[in-house]
Amino acid sequence: MNAHCCRGAVSIVMVMVALIGGCAAPALLEIGPNANLFNRDAATAEPRAPGRVALIVEPQAQQMTVELEKRARLHAGAFVEQAVLTAVDDGLLFGVQQFTEQPPANERFSATLVIRDVHFDYDQQLLWFIPIPIPYIGIGSAIVKSEASTRLAFDVALYNAQGQLIWTRNYQDGSGRFVWTDPSSDGEPWRTGIGRLAHEAAWRLSQQVLVDLREWLAAERMKPRSL
Repeated sequence: MNAHCCRGAVSIVMVMVALIGGCAAPALLEIGPNANLFNRDAATAEPRAPGRVALIVEPQAQQMTVELEKRARLHAGAFVEQAVLTAVDDGLLFGVQQFTEQPPANERFSATLVIRDVHFDYDQQLLWFIPIPIPYIGIGSAIVKSEASTRLAFDVALYNAQGQLIWTRNYQDGSGRFVWTDPSSDGEPWRTGIGRLAHEAAWRLSQQVLVDLREWLAAERMKPRSL
């Protein structure tokens, strides 16, 4: 075999090695929350409710992450923490303050919210693909269309100003759906789409938390006070 043929064979082998993943696997993309991406304009137009609330996010909830298709790490706990913190702060007259443990009674909080557990489920399925062969090699890439569905859930406990448990509730949203093509052309890229679903679900659920909290605060204000 002459030198020209050898160089051609080596080039083909190098291309094949690169195509079948001879290079090191890329690092996972990190997908975390951005408070500016919550749809705060679509939140309830009701005036802020009187009250000041403490928020505690337990460590297992705060640190909860999930790996998606070996491509990204989604910080689900951080999404829930940021969404509830933002929604409650927007919805109460005297806002919310975050703690790592139950605040002292003399701090005069109306209530304490505790986020205990966070779960994020992700499912992906192939819709269709179009293979793209490479001449003389036979190994190529493909245009792939996929669909993902997501479900976000978390548990919340409400304590009154005296530290007594009022209720525990589970909030969940499984409406997240996203269709994309890879490689992306003019559509929404996968990472952007998954981040959008997480922001939307966390914000919808945080609004439910706020509604339940406001209802309890209103009921507390209506109770007769002993003189």
